[in-house]
Amino acid sequence: MINVGILAHVDAGKTTLIEAILYKTGKLRKVGRVDFGDSFLDNDEYERKRGITIFSKTARTKIGDRDINIIDTPGHIDFSAEMERCISVLDMAILVISGSEGVQSHSHTLFKLLKEANIPVLIFVNKIDSDKFDKDKVMDGLKKSLSKNIVDFSADKKIIEEEVASCDESLIEKFVEGEKITKEDIKKCIQKAKVFPVIFGSALKLINIEEISDFIDKYIDEKDYPDELSGIIYKIKYDESGNRLSFIKLMGGSLHVKDTLNDEKINQIRVYDGDKYAAVDIANPGDIVAVTGLTKSHAGDTFGDIKRPLQKLLPVLSYNMIFPKDISINQIYPKLIQIFDEVPEIKMEYDEELSKIKVNLMGEVQIDLIKNLINERLQISCELVGRRYYL
Repeated sequence: MINVGILAHVDAGKTTLIEAILYKTGKLRKVGRVDFGDSFLDNDEYERKRGITIFSKTARTKIGDRDINIIDTPGHIDFSAEMERCISVLDMAILVISGSEGVQSHSHTLFKLLKEANIPVLIFVNKIDSDKFDKDKVMDGLKKSLSKNIVDFSADKKIIEEEVASCDESLIEKFVEGEKITKEDIKKCIQKAKVFPVIFGSALKLINIEEISDFIDKYIDEKDYPDELSGIIYKIKYDESGNRLSFIKLMGGSLHVKDTLNDEKINQIRVYDGDKYAAVDIANPGDIVAVTGLTKSHAGDTFGDIKRPLQKLLPVLSYNMIFPKDISINQIYPKLIQIFDEVPEIKMEYDEELSKIKVNLMGEVQIDLIKNLINERLQISCELVGRRYYL
């Protein structure tokens, strides 16, 4: 199993690229469109309305004989915390850059986080069919803005070998002495995040999508995992029946139905593929699964010999939540806990004595999301007032 995350600044074409990859790997019979609301992972009504990804989702496919999880991550900066948690479960990342816009503000943040996490990164420059696309300008921007170790993998083989060699001291010596730079040399540099390859294409026009699959097949290995049970809970969600799901990346050992994790019994193990799932009896190392039965887990929790990932992008705004006068906050509080469980980047603080709730968040889109979720699930209105900067 290889877990591949797709990350991008808003409107760089992330969801369209996922659709193209799923189509080219034989997962889909036709390519859906974000603007038509029929893409494979476009299954949340609020996300369709907004035209952005808010909640991470997983699609399963195959490249060669290897199983691949494609993980769609939030692109809007307001939901960066969920994106950060997703980074902790990745084996590699594809960072999508708009060929018409070049490196944008959030692209810097994403690349920095991936580099700090030592995640192998493939850069896909999208929208090369745009009239604004200038390859030399984009490459210059990538090298200046992100890393000088960015290498154009559409170049001549000798040029690729020379540029990869320049990113690693041991390979420089090998290259100068006239020794061949092998595929294994290049693979090691990529997997150690010393080199950041670039592929140019168009997700919408299906240009150079096969090159992504070929790259993964050629340069990305499945990880070796320890026998001791370990993992990270990176997401909490409630299904339509109200079952609480803890999404786990297993980083060691195996997990069975009826096993105990943190003193709670696992009732079911699900493998999600879009909005559908299959129930399985066992999860193996490297798998991403959702389990039922855990009532005390939170997004970001770990078990075994795994350190809890630090959240680096924190809330900056604070608001008071105002409900209609006939609503008892004490009565609706349990339901509010469920909602905030799913979006832990929005921090809720409850003053039981004053019967007041304060929320700390990133921006306007999160405000709209919370109001929408409360209206949808509790059928009540809510206003957020008294904005302050949260430090």
